[in-house]
Amino acid sequence: METAPARADLRRWAARGGAALLGLALGWVLVPDKLSALALSRNDPDGAVAARATSDALAAAGDQALKAKLYAAAEAYGDQSLDRSLFNVVALRVIGLSREARNAEDPKAGGYMALAGQLGWRDTPTQLWYVNTASQLGDYEIAMQRADALLRRREFAGDVMAFVRGAAVDPKARQSILARLVENPGWRDRLFLDGKTMPEQEKQGLETLIAALKQSSAPVTREEIAPYLDGLIRAGDPGRAWQVWAMAFGGNQGGNQGIWPRDPDFREAASLSLASATALPFDWAIEAPAGVTTRFGSAGGLILDIDSRRRGQVAKQFMRLAPGAWHFAAVLDGAVPRADTLLEWTIACDPSRIDVESGPIRTATAGGKTVMSFDFSVSPAECASQHLTLAAGSANASSSSSITIDRVAITPR
Repeated sequence: METAPARADLRRWAARGGAALLGLALGWVLVPDKLSALALSRNDPDGAVAARATSDALAAAGDQALKAKLYAAAEAYGDQSLDRSLFNVVALRVIGLSREARNAEDPKAGGYMALAGQLGWRDTPTQLWYVNTASQLGDYEIAMQRADALLRRREFAGDVMAFVRGAAVDPKARQSILARLVENPGWRDRLFLDGKTMPEQEKQGLETLIAALKQSSAPVTREEIAPYLDGLIRAGDPGRAWQVWAMAFGGNQGGNQGIWPRDPDFREAASLSLASATALPFDWAIEAPAGVTTRFGSAGGLILDIDSRRRGQVAKQFMRLAPGAWHFAAVLDGAVPRADTLLEWTIACDPSRIDVESGPIRTATAGGKTVMSFDFSVSPAECASQHLTLAAGSANASSSSSITIDRVAITPR
């Protein structure tokens, strides 16, 4: 249930966000370019009025006066424009905003703006006014109707997108936003940009939408969420990135149950590769450097065909191991001579890139398997996140090798 302080916060946000959008509307100068004679209107509205007092020229002069906060003059120009063309959208908007600026309680101001809004869906300042006013009145359906139109046209997209994210913290607004997001509008992927610099209110709204979309017919995709997770990590907040990942894709095997690395037998990586899906920070990132071919086994496992003396990175995963003492083990299929020479496992702290303190690598063969293992420790101070990396190849390799990694596990010790 929404609390009184929460409602107060929402009202304060709406006032701030709405004021910003209204400021954009007041500062915008829009002059239709329907006739060649209007070129003068764009560059010198007063001169255009003197040369030819058309409805559009008068409306443009009024728009300039509105921008200069000369509200009486702006309204006068608007009235003259309407004398020549009763449905001039710019004139209606100029009069409405001028009257509202002089008296916020003016009942006629809303009437002018309502008519402008119905006639001028492409008049950006009018639509910004609609978004602002409707949201302040709690009519989020109308607010989102107009915001959707602006976003589809990429008009003030950054500001309107910020409004959408922030408004999503209000359950009433969220329903109107979700109704559009499930239709997969062309602007939906842009919701997830700028995670590094996004204000906290917008992050909260966006993450609320991510959770709600998971229960819808159009959940967030890996491609959509990737830039947001990357932005959070670059902003130094990998813990939040992991929480968002788990919220969006929870239920998969691995780290969301506290087990690292995720996808220990590479089955999910194989599925993602088959679907050409985007790998996220907490997925295996599989590469094929020069001299190494990577593929997946039919029953799981990562197969490495090493045919040169080069070494390169073949697999990497971003992890969130808790501070403490840990044991790493990689199980390889069959007896693998020189396993510790052909494969190099490293765990480095993020963001310092300093390797964790670890003991020597041990290699043992038993039961038709080769196990590579080592012990290591995670410091609580500078190692809240880690990169697990596998490199393959060797400068001393004299012939090609094929190695199957059945599974990888990190367990407490």
